[in-house]
Amino acid sequence: MMRPDRHSFVRADGPLEGEAGAWAAAGRWFVVASSRAGDDPGTVRLGLATPDKRRIGFCLPLGWITDMRPPPTLEEVRDAAPQWRGRLDDLAQVNGVSLRVYGSLAWQALTGLPYLRAGSDLDLLVTDLGDARAAIAAMLAGPNSPRLDGEVLLSDGNAVALREYVSGREEMLVKGHGGPWLRKTAA
Repeated sequence: MMRPDRHSFVRADGPLEGEAGAWAAAGRWFVVASSRAGDDPGTVRLGLATPDKRRIGFCLPLGWITDMRPPPTLEEVRDAAPQWRGRLDDLAQVNGVSLRVYGSLAWQALTGLPYLRAGSDLDLLVTDLGDARAAIAAMLAGPNSPRLDGEVLLSDGNAVALREYVSGREEMLVKGHGGPWLRKTAA
């Protein structure tokens, strides 16, 4: 099995300990984190974000993954955030990009547990670039609540922060397995 993409969600089975073991035993999802240089290619870095904002990270063998899914779509998270439905509906109408959700709203939608707080960001993953710069600029210029954050997924599987992608800077911080790296925007 190849290492899953960052922001994907997986279920795992194996001799996990502590809170991660209890989480896995309950059939809940973990999020795929960036691997680091030197990580064993037969492992994956996972994260668990708890509703009380604790972050637990660990590596496990790829063979322990039992299920995998991409980050949820706007439609899949809509009922988990009734207070954001108008904004989610507006974003669903943006042409030129495909959007998925990660972060607090994704965790809340996938677990049913309370993750969103006053001031929570809406973390978006732009997965189809189309006319991305114009579409992202329009999204970021929209209502301030909730604040949009997130990443643009590049064709090589790496990602750049939304605001950095539309900034016009000569270099951007690119995130991905084994990264991050500073790269020329033209590349």
